[in-house]
Amino acid sequence: PDHHGKVRIDEIRFHDELGKNTHFEFAADNTELRVYNLSSVGPRGVLRGTFGLVAGEGSWDVELDAAMQASETDKTLAPDYLDTDWIWQRGHVRMAGSGSHWQELLASLTGDIDLSGYHSGQVKTPVSITATMDEMTGDFALEQLEIQLGNGSITGEIRLSGRERPRLTT
Repeated sequence: PDHHGKVRIDEIRFHDELGKNTHFEFAADNTELRVYNLSSVGPRGVLRGTFGLVAGEGSWDVELDAAMQASETDKTLAPDYLDTDWIWQRGHVRMAGSGSHWQELLASLTGDIDLSGYHSGQVKTPVSITATMDEMTGDFALEQLEIQLGNGSITGEIRLSGRERPRLTT
């Protein structure tokens, strides 16, 4: 890439969201953008990661590796979006894909998802969700899905498929 740089932003506001002390490094040219050493402090945690977008012959390649960590052990990462009985403390996603348009790009995504925390009921029950995204033409699938709740676990897969008649398969 022809251009390299560092960016530091003291405060980012997007609707009701606030990010502070955001900084990252980048490399770019007319076919590629890479963002790395990204870090941003939100009201409940820290986001860190890397991102890459490359224009190829008639298609786009995308890579993402992002992790979130709660800043307090008794607070959830996204209280405005998730039920407050579920205290999500840590999340990590790694994915890659390529396609000539958004639908093809989304259908090609592969990677791993990991989320953990606990359920706050009468006792704190540990919970974790891990899954692998599968590359199936026309489908979006989470395979090797494992949900652990306390001493129990559920394993399987979830697949969204079909254009004319959308179908959810578990």
